[in-house]
Amino acid sequence: MAQVMTLARFGRVLAPAWILIGCESPAVRTETVTARDSAGIRVVENLGPTWASAWHVDPEPVLTIGSADASPDQALDQVGGAVKLADQEIVVADEGLLALLFYDGSGNLIRRIGRQGGGPGEFESIEWLSRHGTDSILVLDVRNQRVSYFDVEGNFGRSARLVSDARIPFPRAVGFFADGSFIAL
Repeated sequence: MAQVMTLARFGRVLAPAWILIGCESPAVRTETVTARDSAGIRVVENLGPTWASAWHVDPEPVLTIGSADASPDQALDQVGGAVKLADQEIVVADEGLLALLFYDGSGNLIRRIGRQGGGPGEFESIEWLSRHGTDSILVLDVRNQRVSYFDVEGNFGRSARLVSDARIPFPRAVGFFADGSFIAL
């Protein structure tokens, strides 16, 4: 089961770090990078781009998923997020369909997982999705008060419960760590 660190606890952990920020040694400067010691912690700042010319975003999309011209089985309804997997597949969280849609690198629908419900791999809402490491996809379902973990094939792995109380009726996960723990509000 994933461990949950509340924001209040997280704030107490960070408080000593904020105090130490003012205790810095003189900076060592190179061409585009500044490195300095801050209370025994090496801090490196990039002062500018390392490339010669500015980059830009091409006005023509490389890939289109769910366009207005798409067939009804390819239409999207209330996208809650999208992630690209290592094998070039793209996973789209569709709040309207309460499903995760897997597309190949050309934008063709490969599979759809999930449906409305409260069981494993089912959703009552999809607030967002995120990659976790190289082998997991996380989905926040606020109405079911949980974060569900799936593998990159879409197989349900487990879920972590978000416990509510009178002060926080709908808790939300806001940050994840490499060990699988997360911060919730």
